Amino acid sequence: MLDLQAFKDSMLSAEWFLSEQNLLGHVSSTGTITGGLYNDIQELNILNTTIDVLNKEQMNRGVRYANFRIVLDKWKPYRNEFKNIIVSLEDLIKRCTTFLHSS
Repeated sequence: MLDLQAFKDSMLSAEWFLSEQNLLGHVSSTGTITGGLYNDIQELNILNTTIDVLNKEQMNRGVRYANFRIVLDKWKPYRNEFKNIIVSLEDLIKRCTTFLHSS
């Protein structure tokens, strides 16, 4: 299981600076879903927790998958949730790197 707490804490403590420097990017809307960096972190955290629970559960594989299908299906290759989150995080890294090199 990945511990995302340090990443979340870092973002919260630097939020004002990232926002002032226009480094957080934009909030995007897809249908009825509105998201941004914090939504992306939350989605990764939900996936992370689901995988952890899935690995620890003692029930058979079919029952485990059925219980966690709602979360796991979002991450199938033909869906774009994972790709969009990775692209968003890569964009944030790129903006921050550009900012640091221009200072």
